[in-house]
Amino acid sequence: MHQADLNVGKSPSDGAHAGINDITSFVQYFQGIVANEIYNDYLFVTRKDENVWWYDGEMIEFRTPNYAKMLRMMQTQPALTIEEIREALGTSITAVRKLLGQLLDKHYIERGSTDGSWRVFITPSA
Repeated sequence: MHQADLNVGKSPSDGAHAGINDITSFVQYFQGIVANEIYNDYLFVTRKDENVWWYDGEMIEFRTPNYAKMLRMMQTQPALTIEEIREALGTSITAVRKLLGQLLDKHYIERGSTDGSWRVFITPSA
């Protein structure tokens, strides 16, 4: 956008008289944004996989099914304890804490400060 401003002129009124050649850098930037948004919308509708989730308009593909299992449990049972998660996944407390830490760090989930319930901000594709 800065390049388009430089090509058009310093005054905002200069933009009213700009030709398409003057704003080529802006058009390319805008087309990239629109193309990316349309592509993500297409993926959202067509990509059905237990390990594919969406967050803030971006596709997230987990490498292990444990993330998806844990997130689905949190969605349906917000009061779920770490021990219950461990039992359901059949893994260690350390592994569960590691998965939770990664989800918390990326702000895909949070734990309520008053009631301790899980809030899931990431959306499943399937």
